[in-house]
Amino acid sequence: MPHSSPPPSDRHPEVTKSQEKPSAYTAHLRKHRAAAGPGASDELEGAVMQNGTNLYALDLSGASFTKACGGPCTEGCVTLARIGEDAWALGDSKRPDAQPLRFTTEELDAAGIDPVRFGIGV
Repeated sequence: MPHSSPPPSDRHPEVTKSQEKPSAYTAHLRKHRAAAGPGASDELEGAVMQNGTNLYALDLSGASFTKACGGPCTEGCVTLARIGEDAWALGDSKRPDAQPLRFTTEELDAAGIDPVRFGIGV
């Protein structure tokens, strides 16, 4: 019988999930979720582009969201829309009532999100 590696959680049992360092993407999502949480104002800290534009002040009414689904669970998809020259809105199809998170192109790239996968040219 071939030897297999233990699951990642068993490799370092002394490290718990709460001690693991979050990925850059996870940390970014936490920052934006905190900013866009209940009762958040339009002036959200940490959501300002280098040119000074507040990502959460950009209008979504004309945004055209497209879906990218993957993995075995096809009931939930990520939605993405270009909302400005260097601005994107990222939503969750399982939570259409939730405000989409806002990102710059650089932030999407750092998170490994490729608009081309959504059929959107950059």
